[in-house]
Amino acid sequence: PTPARGVYYLGLGAAVGAASGMLGIGAGTMMSVGLALAGGMPHKTMLGTSFAAQIGPGLSGAWAHHRLGNLRLDLVPALVCGSAIGSAGAGAA
Repeated sequence: PTPARGVYYLGLGAAVGAASGMLGIGAGTMMSVGLALAGGMPHKTMLGTSFAAQIGPGLSGAWAHHRLGNLRLDLVPALVCGSAIGSAGAGAA
C-alpha cells in the first residue's frame, strides 16, 4: 500500500484492537467496515483479509484470558472445528 494507506491500515488495526479488547465487540465486523471504507478491494478479499488480521489479536486475547483463568479450554476444540467448517463453507459460496 501507499504510505498514506499504510498509516490508515495501522490506525484501523489499532482502533479495532482497542475497541475489541475493551468492549468485547466483534473485531471482524469493525475491520471489514474499515477495509470497505478504504475502497478498492473486492468484497471477498476484504473478508479474507479481515479474518487473517484477527489471528494474532485473537490468540493474544485468548492467552491473556487464560492467564486470568477466564478460558474454558474444554470447549475450544469443538468451537474451533465448528468455526472452521462454517467459515470454510461460507467462504466457498
